[in-house]
Amino acid sequence: MTLPPRWGDNVQFFPMDRPEMISTPTPRASGEGWPEAKKTSPIWAMWRSYLTYAFVLVLFVSLSMGQYVSSGPWTVQVSEPFAGVTIAGIWALGSPSTDGRTLRGGARRLLALGFWVMAAWCVILWLIGENWQARSGLVWPWIICALLVTILPSKLQADWNSIAFLFVLGAIPLTAMAFAQHFAGVGYGHKSLLGWVTGTSTVPVTGFMGFPNDMAGYLLWPLVVSIGLVFSGSKLRRTISTLCVVLLGAALLWTYSRGALLSVLVAVVLFTVLLLLRHRRDALIALLVAGLVAGIAAALVLARYPIAQLTSGRPLLWAKTLGIIGSDRLWLLFGYLSVIPPYLRVWWYPHNIYLLSWMQFGLLGFLFLVAIVGYLLRLGWLSFDALRKGKAAAALWSGTLGFFLIEGMVANDLLEPYSLLTFACALMILAGLIDQARPGPWPS
Repeated sequence: MTLPPRWGDNVQFFPMDRPEMISTPTPRASGEGWPEAKKTSPIWAMWRSYLTYAFVLVLFVSLSMGQYVSSGPWTVQVSEPFAGVTIAGIWALGSPSTDGRTLRGGARRLLALGFWVMAAWCVILWLIGENWQARSGLVWPWIICALLVTILPSKLQADWNSIAFLFVLGAIPLTAMAFAQHFAGVGYGHKSLLGWVTGTSTVPVTGFMGFPNDMAGYLLWPLVVSIGLVFSGSKLRRTISTLCVVLLGAALLWTYSRGALLSVLVAVVLFTVLLLLRHRRDALIALLVAGLVAGIAAALVLARYPIAQLTSGRPLLWAKTLGIIGSDRLWLLFGYLSVIPPYLRVWWYPHNIYLLSWMQFGLLGFLFLVAIVGYLLRLGWLSFDALRKGKAAAALWSGTLGFFLIEGMVANDLLEPYSLLTFACALMILAGLIDQARPGPWPS
């Protein structure tokens, strides 16, 4: 089957610029298993496509909204209702893609299955736990994520670079707020790149979120995507992406979040290796050398600055969390089913997504999370040539690895609904970009 021209290779950003490519597919001849399809007006097809991608953009903008709203007994983040409404709009307006470049069946099913299994496990823990009322806040975000990774890939007729570009544009309102806060001297406390140092004059920005580290954990995803888009697409898109790299990079720097900044640095190193080296073995050797250099640099830094200062006391939190998890078989298997231990509640959880997932969902939930991410990272590594070809795919794959090597070790990302939704969108876009760059079937 001959594929239509790639939209990302010309000046058009989105498929609505080519309404002839988004009209209703031609039905098969009578008797071949397809009913006769109704003809769709090209004008309506174009406007329906505009509306669909407007919903996608609203979804991506809502990911940066970390505020909570309350109505009666219900307390949700702004991103949750926005995500639910936009996903419903995309499901109603989107058209099933037939161009062969959306997530291929195997990868799409596995990604969606992973999120649905996690959602089902959250429901089970919700039903059997004594703290069922508090646990409801852990259930709905996973269900929304499962719906997102199930519906969007099957309803979007677009070059995945265009979806990634919308993902970057969704961060612009938050970035504008960060610039306003920085130049107005408004933020949260006083912090420098050495941590929460008393007497420092720098004030970290928070955007629409309540804490600078939360904003940083969100920004690193669109930032690494924008880095990849600088090297792909039309000249106009590359120019806009370059501007976004500068703006998002400045906003991330002003959070003074060392974990997120180091994650982006790791992503840039990985991305550079993928672009410069043609063979997987050479890339692996280069990464091992880079890891050795990073280890030596970390040892030199730790020799000068106390680890408690650099990590803001996180090792003590990790030790306490491990002690709590290992002290009870129920905790080990199911996570907390009654109340959160006071120590962790006072100090805002363990600041480590691996321990956090184990604490919230038990061993099985932790393994589900690792399996989802591990599968996509393995796909990226086995799709080495595709990563070198698809620059945005390479950048996002590098960012995903950097996130789980650095940011995930020191942050509470995936604790809040907006961060979990951002994570799901990033995985979905990563799979779509790799699929688009691969000429053949997915590796098993």
